Amino acid sequence: MKISTDSGKSWSDEEVVGQPAPLPDVGYPRTVVGKDGTVLAVHCTNAGKERFMVATRIRITD
Repeated sequence: MKISTDSGKSWSDEEVVGQPAPLPDVGYPRTVVGKDGTVLAVHCTNAGKERFMVATRIRITD
């Protein structure tokens, strides 16, 4: 995840959040900012025959 605090003019270094996916098949990512300021990132992935929805919630701090 990269963060911009100036409407996309500049970006932070990339930071990995969550755990690596079992297979490279990852899709349908969505990210929202909650009223409490936390960021929720959701995507789907699979581990062969099983499919999962994965969610990671983080709080951005200075």
